[in-house]
Amino acid sequence: MPNIRRGMMAAAGAGAAGAANTPFTQYYYGGWAHSNSKGTLGQGNTTGISSPIQIGDHKWQYLEGAPLANCHCLGVKPDGTLWSWGNNHLGQLGVGNTTDYSSPVQVGSLTTWLQIGLQSDAGSFAVKTDGTLWAWGFGEAGRLGDGTTVDKSSPIQIGSLTDWGDGAFSIENNNRIGDGRYWTNVIKTDGTLWAWGPQDAYKQLGDGTATNRSSPVQIGSDTWSMVKGGGSFWVGINTAGELWGCGENDRGMLGDGTTTNRSTPVQAGSATDWVDIGVGWNWGSAINSSGELYTWGDNRTGALGQGNLTSLSVPTQVGSLTDWKYLGSSDDSLYAVKTDGTLWWWGGAGRSPNSEVVAKSSPVQVGSDTDWTFPKELGGGGFVGNSSTI
Repeated sequence: MPNIRRGMMAAAGAGAAGAANTPFTQYYYGGWAHSNSKGTLGQGNTTGISSPIQIGDHKWQYLEGAPLANCHCLGVKPDGTLWSWGNNHLGQLGVGNTTDYSSPVQVGSLTTWLQIGLQSDAGSFAVKTDGTLWAWGFGEAGRLGDGTTVDKSSPIQIGSLTDWGDGAFSIENNNRIGDGRYWTNVIKTDGTLWAWGPQDAYKQLGDGTATNRSSPVQIGSDTWSMVKGGGSFWVGINTAGELWGCGENDRGMLGDGTTTNRSTPVQAGSATDWVDIGVGWNWGSAINSSGELYTWGDNRTGALGQGNLTSLSVPTQVGSLTDWKYLGSSDDSLYAVKTDGTLWWWGGAGRSPNSEVVAKSSPVQVGSDTDWTFPKELGGGGFVGNSSTI
């Protein structure tokens, strides 16, 4: 079955390059986590569960969760309010204190929040409907992009520009803040890619230097559609449909056929029909316009879905199916929704929503529901969107 998303993106394209907006319906979100020590499931407790459960009684427009190390979550409701929960030791929940919360708590009283993103090392980011960019949490080495190295427990505006977002509620806007472990990439409305934060030995920001950036700096001159960050690397799709990556590459996670680290973006293959990406700690995945799923990088947990534990340095198709639609990932597991609305999982032990405690190196269906919509990351498991209550 061909993937209809490419046609949707073309039909829904808005304005400048990189600003295509595929309409995004509003859904309930649920999650699971074998580890819930910081309350990341938003259930008012710290009890881990291994099957999907609804997060409150709310519909969420956007939702993001940090990997297990710091475990905080952000959510935007249809009314534009911003909520957070989980670990808050560095103020990453944005509520003016460092108290952990196991249930969603509102961040201020504004109703103009839209896109959200977060670093796994306790940084939080959001774009408002007016296109302004905001940050809070861990500020060491310029991680927040405000020109300082100071922690912030409430949102502060980054500069004065209003071109960080176009105000649209869309699939693409859910993928234009590509946080990594301690740095951030954001795609502006004109499609240009910007980054800030500390760089490690892999020079993962992509500006060709080893210089830490405490304010946003443009990466190259290309225009982009989406970007995702891993441990010390990132992968993105440009507006030509090409797949590019930058940073650490010792396990082949950039997909360029080498294990050479890259300080500027390098293309993975020559295909021009990529439409979605999912990135783990040191591996990547992507879906093309034909609905084929490809994976590459470190495969020690089976996250590549190839039925083995062999790492790959180039994108390699998972099976022969052509009905894959959207991807989500945690550090060592991949989640995918097919065009028929079924949800699938594979990868690291303890990440399964099927009450399993062993790793899986091939796709495994989650339950029998056919109304899953869009998978999102959560430390210890995976958030997933369902068009009805779970």
